[in-house]
Formats: sequence, structure tokens, C-alpha cells
Amino acid sequence: QLTRLDFQQEEGLMSCLPLGLNQIEIQRGLTTSSTAIFVPFTTQELFQNGKEALYYGINALSNNLIMVDRKLLKNPNGLILGTPGSGKSFSAKREIANCFLLTNDDVIICDPEAEYAPLVERLHGQVIKISPTSTNYINPMDLNLDYSDDESPLSLKSDFILSLCELIVGGKEGLQPVQKTIIDRCVRLVYQTYLNDPRPENM
Repeated sequence: QLTRLDFQQEEGLMSCLPLGLNQIEIQRGLTTSSTAIFVPFTTQELFQNGKEALYYGINALSNNLIMVDRKLLKNPNGLILGTPGSGKSFSAKREIANCFLLTNDDVIICDPEAEYAPLVERLHGQVIKISPTSTNYINPMDLNLDYSDDESPLSLKSDFILSLCELIVGGKEGLQPVQKTIIDRCVRLVYQTYLNDPRPENM
């Protein structure tokens, strides 16, 4: 219900100003949503300044830009979730392009659907095809002596091969302690020649 303020226009204007002064003896109750309109600074924002801040979208409430540098966050990991056709791949490709243009980061894409190859080629990247008939392959037995300064590379590789064998042949019950001991001993014997003379020919 609307009521005119006859001969009280000035008092009504002063009461509307954010001065906390009510010059009209009229009161009304407001719901929470109506009251929130008078507090316009309650929207949670995510905007970081910096040369490596990337664009991630627009805040649905305030229409402000969302600019984030993941490396400055407490947890830089992220997931892209959504229904089919909602733009997950487009968001990933946009972030890849922004990261490539604005940062010096290396971008590595695992692409089983082969949908990122055109983007990589446009960015003059390298597409490595891994299949039973390709010349490229991943060698799980390769040993990097500079992998860690704190732990022994041989111990790390032994643990990895042990886990790999347990996934391949362990079954539901896993490997027995005797089998684990044999695998660990064999790994150390196999890599002993390479550790004495670390050349690719000795791998």
C-alpha cells in the first residue's frame, strides 16, 4: 500500500538518506531479502591482482570479474564439473590458452578423446600419441637419479614397481610378503649396473 507524504516531502527525502535519521513517524517491517538490498557489499568476491591472474568467469550475484592466480591460493588444485554440454571442455581450453599466453608454466594434457590436438597445434605445442602401434611409449621402469634430494631414487623406484606389480598380479588379496621381498631384491639387482654407470645404454 502506497501513501503520499503530503507536506512532508523534505522529511521523507531526509529519512531515505543513509543517515540513520527517521523524520517521519511511520514504521514498517521488512523481510530479510528486502533488508539485504540496503547492504550491497555482502557478496563474496574472488579477484586477485597480478600478472598471472587468469579470468575464470563472472560472479553471478555482483557481475564482477573472477580473476584468480591459483599459485597464490592455499590449495591451487581445481575441478571443472557440469552436465554434458554445459561448457566444461570450453572452460578447460580457455584456461589452457590464458595460462599459455600469460604465464611461463608448462601445460601437459592427458587427452584420451583427442579433442585438444587442434588447440595444441595452434599454440605450436607437441602432440605425443601413445598407442600399441605408435613409436612413443612410457617406460615405468625408467629411473631418474635427480628425482629427489631427500630420498633414494632406487627406494622410490622400488616402491613404485612394487605398487605396479601389486595392481597387475596382486588380485584382491594383494602380494604376499615373500613376493614383495623378491620383487624388491630383484629391482635393486637390476638397477645396480645402471647406478654404477648411469647411462641410458645400461638401463
